[in-house]
Amino acid sequence: MSDRPTISRRRMLGLLAAGSALTACGSAAAPALAPPTPAPHAKIGVVYPQSGPNAAFGNDLKRGWDLWLQQNQGMLGQYVADVVPADEGTTPQAATAAVQKLLQTDKVDIVIGLVDDAAALAVIPLMVAARKLLLVAGSGAADVTKKARNAYIWRTSYSNPQLAAPLGTQLAQTDARGGVYIVASTDVQATATIAGFQVAFESAGGRVAGTARVAPGAAPARTITLIQRARPKATYLALAPADAAAFIKAYAQAGLATTIPLASCPNGVGHGNFGCPRRYALRSVPHVSAARTSMTTSPGPGVGSPTSRIPFRR
Repeated sequence: MSDRPTISRRRMLGLLAAGSALTACGSAAAPALAPPTPAPHAKIGVVYPQSGPNAAFGNDLKRGWDLWLQQNQGMLGQYVADVVPADEGTTPQAATAAVQKLLQTDKVDIVIGLVDDAAALAVIPLMVAARKLLLVAGSGAADVTKKARNAYIWRTSYSNPQLAAPLGTQLAQTDARGGVYIVASTDVQATATIAGFQVAFESAGGRVAGTARVAPGAAPARTITLIQRARPKATYLALAPADAAAFIKAYAQAGLATTIPLASCPNGVGHGNFGCPRRYALRSVPHVSAARTSMTTSPGPGVGSPTSRIPFRR
């Protein structure tokens, strides 16, 4: 049996809330020369996609965790954090297998991470059955804290409808209300994202000119043709990073960048610059993001050029 102390749900939640603010207080009754008690350890499983269409999201998640751990001297409250990384993979089955190994073989106390929505929802029953905390840090699935709501399930991530709805309302206040073409992947994340966008957009008086669901890795040529035929006022994009990069490039090459503004919320094309050639980054495409309050073009990562007005008219 391990000599690592068992961490209760209540205790772990206290650590997550307090973070590095927790400090050890010495006892007045302890001998003056008594050696310090070694800090107990906690095993943290960090699950993120290391390959596939969501690898860029996974890299961001892992780097964010590493930075937090570095800033807190490797401590989770008063516990030394022993990190066990795991590959989420590209399917819910792969994520489930990874989490099962963390729980059964590695004996982790808490699991952090998960990017894909279907993967996050698939592992929740495992975490509840094991009575271990799951902190969802990447997935935007609303059901993580709705239908699957449980005392052992927590999140620091957004929810997909939460991000997309404000952009729908915003675009409906511009000339884009005359017709927006929706381009989204076929996964559950995109389904929830565009549902949030469409409900808000149409409720505010906007009209959807058409919808194209794109399978992961599919060439963008057919979708570009559909957009050209529909002649919408704007295009709304919700794709994974690698597919968004390919789409942005094709969009610019087709000459649509100067005639049909490209809009997205931050979990769509807002992350599309990863792996995208510099000249096709978002600064080259008229674009509005729900993360911005003004209607401006968003520059690519590391690009110092100022933002410029996009051709939306209120």
